[in-house]
This record gives sequence, C-alpha cells and structure tokens, in this order.
Amino acid sequence: MSWDKTKPVGASAISDGDDWIRANWAALESSIGAEHQFSAGDQAGNHLSGSARISITSEAAKAALNKAQGRLAFCLDSKKLYYADGESWVQLNPATINEWDSIMADGSENPQTASTEFADISADFSVTLVTKGGHLLISLNYTAYNDTANKDIYFNLKLNGTDLTNLANGFGGLLAPSAALAARGTVLIQTRTVTAPAAGSQVIIPRWRVTGGTAKTLQNFKNSLVVVEI
Repeated sequence: MSWDKTKPVGASAISDGDDWIRANWAALESSIGAEHQFSAGDQAGNHLSGSARISITSEAAKAALNKAQGRLAFCLDSKKLYYADGESWVQLNPATINEWDSIMADGSENPQTASTEFADISADFSVTLVTKGGHLLISLNYTAYNDTANKDIYFNLKLNGTDLTNLANGFGGLLAPSAALAARGTVLIQTRTVTAPAAGSQVIIPRWRVTGGTAKTLQNFKNSLVVVEI
C-alpha cells in the first residue's frame, strides 16, 4: 500500500492495527529509501550516491527560488550552475571556457586596403562561434605595413555586423615612426565584450583602415584570430 496517515482509524479493529502500522512503515521505507540509506546503521538517512538533486530552472525563473545558503540551481537555457549565498544566486566557475575557435593565415592572399574607413581585412579571415550566452574574449595578432611614409594603420573588430568600438582609431594600431617612415610591425589586440551576446552563432571579423596610402599584409608571418566564450 502507499502511505496513509489516516490509518488505522478509531473504528478499526484492534486486530488490524498491527497490519496498518507495518504497511505504513513499509511505505515510508520505500519512499525514503528511494534516495536515502534507510537501514544502514550509522549511515541511515544519508543520501544515496547521485541522489542529491539540485533545482533545474531557467535564468528568469531562478530569482524566485529559495535562496537558503548552500542551495544549488542549474539553468537549462544558459547552461550555468549557481549556488545560493543566503541572499542571491552566485554563478559557479564563471570563467569556465564554454566554446572557442581560431583561425590562422600566413598572408599569402595578400589582403590590403586603402580605405580610410574601417573595412574587413578578408572575408576568409574570420571566426564563427556558436555560444551559450557568455562573454567573448577576442585576441587578434596581425602583421602589416603601409606603403606610404607617415601614414598609419588602425584596427577594429566586428561582431555580428557591428564594430566593437566606435572610436576613430579602433583598438589602436601601427603608427608611422616619423614623417620619413611608414607604419610597419605586428599589432596585438585583446578585448572582452562589454555585453555578452545572446546565445547563438557569433561572427567575428577583424577590420582595418589607413590614414593614407595602402595597408598591406606582410608575407610569411602567422596572423591569428582567437575567440573564447567564458
């Protein structure tokens, strides 16, 4: 039988009392023993291995859950794990890498630009990453030169069609060392998204522009774009 707290009743036969009591004890053992050690001496009451379940919820719904200290919650939509500190939910291991991808190029395609507005370096020099809703860490390493003295090269990064910075000089670049010399060298840009993009496909493309002349890619140097979701 299943647990029945109403049995035995006052009108039950005395001879049936022990049967009802044993039946309820059996129901208790079956229910509690499903996820606890029920008859294990000093281990009685302990959870069975794998039985301590956490709350399965969503980012929007977790705010309404009981935040008693030590509780755990896993959000199916963001794939993030949280613990309650008594007042709020705190993400566990927020810096865990979720996804990453990279691309390398040796400049053999010889990308170049004379644009004074930011333009994509190359349609082939990009990373597409399917993310879970975390921030992106982006690192660009690129070696280039300007064919005209006293002219600079600046770099930017585009995420899903939008430049990550609206500054005229982007994330910085290669500056001409003097009026008689042209910009030349390797630029290293490392940045993190200010706002985490929504889960889904993210397309990251490096961009560049010049203050004059033509920016060209130095041959036989390994250029790289690395994108990591955290």
